[in-house]
Amino acid sequence: MKLELLFSIIFLVLVNNSNADYAFGHRGFRVLDPPEDLTRDTTRVTSNLFIEQKVDNFNSSDTRTYSQRYHVNEYYYNETAKNHVFLLLGGEWEATTGWLTYGAWIETARQYGALLIYLEHRYYGYSHPFSDLSTENLQYLSATQALADTANFIEYINNQYNISSSEAKWIAFGGSYAGTLATWLRDKYPDLVAGAVSSSGPLEAVLDFHKYYQVVRESLATYSDSCVENVREAFSQLEELTSSCLEETEVSGEIDTIFKLCTSIAESEVTDNDLSSLFEYIAGYNFAYIVQYNGRLSITLDNICDIMTNETSGNTALERLGKANDLLLSYFGYTCSDFLYESTVEYLKDTVIYSSSMSRQWYYQTCTEYGFYQTSSQEDPIFGSRFEVSFYTNLCVDVFGSMFNETRINQGIKEINNKYGAQNVSTSNIVHFHGKIDPWYPLGKLTTTEDIGDTVIIVEGVAHCASMYASSANDPADLTAARVEIDRLIGTWLEVSTDESEDSEGADESEDSNVPDDTEDSENPDESQQDNSSSRYHVSEEYFNETSKNNVFLLLGGESESTGTWLGYGAWIDTAKHYGALLVNLEHRYYGNSQPFTDLSVDSLQYLSVSQALADTANFIEAINEKYNISKSDAKWIAFGGSYAGTLAAWLRQEYPDLVAGAMASSAPLEALLDFHEYLQVVRNGMGNYSQKCADNIKEAFLELEQITEICYEGDEAFDELNDIFQLCDDIGRTDITDKDLATLSQYLADENFAYTVQYHGRAAINIDRVCEIMINETGGSSTLQRLGQVNSLFLNDSQQTCTDFKYSNLVQAWRNTTIDPSSMMRQWVYQTCTEFGFFQTSSHEDSTFGTLFNITYFTDLCIDVFGSEFNETLTRSGIEKINNKYGGRNMNMSNIVYFHGSLDPWHVVGKLEASKDADHTVLIVNGVSHCANMMAVMDTDSEEMAAARSEIDRLIGGWLSSAALTLESSSLAKLIFGSHILIAAIYAMY
Repeated sequence: MKLELLFSIIFLVLVNNSNADYAFGHRGFRVLDPPEDLTRDTTRVTSNLFIEQKVDNFNSSDTRTYSQRYHVNEYYYNETAKNHVFLLLGGEWEATTGWLTYGAWIETARQYGALLIYLEHRYYGYSHPFSDLSTENLQYLSATQALADTANFIEYINNQYNISSSEAKWIAFGGSYAGTLATWLRDKYPDLVAGAVSSSGPLEAVLDFHKYYQVVRESLATYSDSCVENVREAFSQLEELTSSCLEETEVSGEIDTIFKLCTSIAESEVTDNDLSSLFEYIAGYNFAYIVQYNGRLSITLDNICDIMTNETSGNTALERLGKANDLLLSYFGYTCSDFLYESTVEYLKDTVIYSSSMSRQWYYQTCTEYGFYQTSSQEDPIFGSRFEVSFYTNLCVDVFGSMFNETRINQGIKEINNKYGAQNVSTSNIVHFHGKIDPWYPLGKLTTTEDIGDTVIIVEGVAHCASMYASSANDPADLTAARVEIDRLIGTWLEVSTDESEDSEGADESEDSNVPDDTEDSENPDESQQDNSSSRYHVSEEYFNETSKNNVFLLLGGESESTGTWLGYGAWIDTAKHYGALLVNLEHRYYGNSQPFTDLSVDSLQYLSVSQALADTANFIEAINEKYNISKSDAKWIAFGGSYAGTLAAWLRQEYPDLVAGAMASSAPLEALLDFHEYLQVVRNGMGNYSQKCADNIKEAFLELEQITEICYEGDEAFDELNDIFQLCDDIGRTDITDKDLATLSQYLADENFAYTVQYHGRAAINIDRVCEIMINETGGSSTLQRLGQVNSLFLNDSQQTCTDFKYSNLVQAWRNTTIDPSSMMRQWVYQTCTEFGFFQTSSHEDSTFGTLFNITYFTDLCIDVFGSEFNETLTRSGIEKINNKYGGRNMNMSNIVYFHGSLDPWHVVGKLEASKDADHTVLIVNGVSHCANMMAVMDTDSEEMAAARSEIDRLIGGWLSSAALTLESSSLAKLIFGSHILIAAIYAMY
């Protein structure tokens, strides 16, 4: 889920109140959604299904019901193993579909032919019993009610899939709080559940969970004792200042500055609760969060300890603590730290339901059943002593009322521990997994009960829910062994032999896709030599209605897998809701699962072109018109696309105006060209917008790199320095290093560290400010080259890579791979650049910031080395000329098209930047935003200019549809749910 418990509630307003749930979600123990672009095998996912559940499962006279949401993936399910069902339990979060295609359990499902189901927890996401979250309505939010829901659900699914209860083999999975539920489900309903895998599930409810920060401290000590002592010293200095010196404006102003406080301590009536919030925020945000998710974030424990132990980053430990806080603020893209207690109270009092909200509900659960308050009450605390248990229990009273006091909380904790056994739970067929650096592990089951048949696995060096994530080459051996053991145990619970599981896998992989395909005749040179191919698409009928049944919004796929998440995300959703449109997402030929052939050989790729893709789309539109009984004369299709797909949207409107009423082309490059050196000039300008010194230092660093590679030879110390600075996978001082290797290194550093940052500024975790802060920080390295190495290390860490691969031959070999992988796109896209577009982002500008090593020859040689000698510069130039002549480049003059660009986007320079005279089309250029910015969902941080652009696009679409805007009322929560065919998708990016 691009697949998130209470870490501490205060964090939800400490960073930015408008983004409170987002921030809070990362600091709880709940499982984070996996990135959208990691999804696989979505062809048999059905999302947003509902079951009617009782509001009160334990009162037969209460007939009230609510709709509980779930998602299903039948991809691995087969007749051989039809009684195998894997159930992922939702916790205190919205359950989206990402985990149905991601994680370690996917491989286990493949092995055992299991049906995959993800069940959302009552009161979260779209599974709400009432229309608001008033305290009275929350009374049915409990673990016991949630488990009863799950038992009812299992019986319902057995009936739906004709699985007899005596033969059904259900395995429950869960991470964090959901892992707790998985354990208790197996314990209380053993007749329904054959086994459970609980990852990082806390079983012992406790009021004062001071052991949490003890684990955080121990984890910091694995870096060095010096890190721990510097943290202790920093909090000691802060405590001294806040205890006695707040009346001194100079001192309190220093705190304001160091921690970039949103509210000035010097100028406000700050309370003890506010100061407790400040301490809790700094401890949780900068240390506990990093430790809990160490290895899954771009910022690691090592990064934080590097700052805390580096005296050059601050004269005092307190100043270094401020630097660590700056790093996290930058990571989340926030400008200040909000620490006011009253802000937290007001936020948690909000009873309005949002699908992504979880803070009020989860804090209610801690106030009624769990506690779990992560205090600074250790015997020897290193994070100060300001956030004690009374701080949290008072918050319960202030949010929910006087009856939710410490006495009631303790009573709830006692009842739940007695009911479920806490750490003494002793039921067979349960795996209790924990990472040793996960601060939640002290509350889990840590020893196996003799003669019961449960299993405890504790892995050193890994963090929260580590066993749930997909395997990685960087996994420690113990984690790999743990996953193997979990798979083996599941096999024994299912009573499946190794041979049977292998047979199930083979049967599954030979099945045809259930996705609704549109089989099309391809427009190609020799139709007799090519079979029809299946083109994948996804549909949402959520906003489609009889009043406006001709309105169809088509999102075109580009050079990536189209998995469907855009059917539930983005600005176009609001527009579709406004105009009652059918939403359709069409995958591009040769990408994802829309493959004409069984491989990507050069011979097979000959039908990969813009003209073919547009013809596919025209055929598809006619097929959908027929399917939905929309007459061609009445149909109002609006094409949407971003980046290359935006180009296709514009050209589709131009080439098929009888089929498409209008197009929204976001960040669309229209002018194909061989040497696209202007791209990196925009990148340079983006860095220069932060400060000219940043751009100048980047230029100096690449100049120094180029000088070293020009004058140094084998064995030279300077080469050894490059190996260390850039963490190179191969020794650059070896004799077999070629000029193309050096060009690859230079191009990689420019593209991965700077071009990506500018192109996705505002959306990626690493932004322009963060990169430039490193490049202009003279304490971070004695030379600009060393600072460039620090930036590179930041990105290596973010992408979980251990070294920089700069070998040209490795690049060529990777792009020669003709095996089809739905998630792969580089070979296909490079083929398109070599045959139609060029778009080669060279360093050939006369005042290049990024050196001169990767010129046009470097890229045209790549075409030859990957695809063959005929794919030379002449062929590329010919393809560019043809496509510009055919579609008009930037001179195309077609009505009913919006061309949107962000001024920061390096691609905007090859887009349409001026409207043609007397043409009914619109060009919108918004300052300070980047690639495809208008496609993203509306944000509170949008500028007025961005908001105005969105409004103008909506207005223009209304004109194209030639109908008044429809106001679709949402009379019930169910109307906010997406259509039943929504899947997960990747964002379109131009590579």
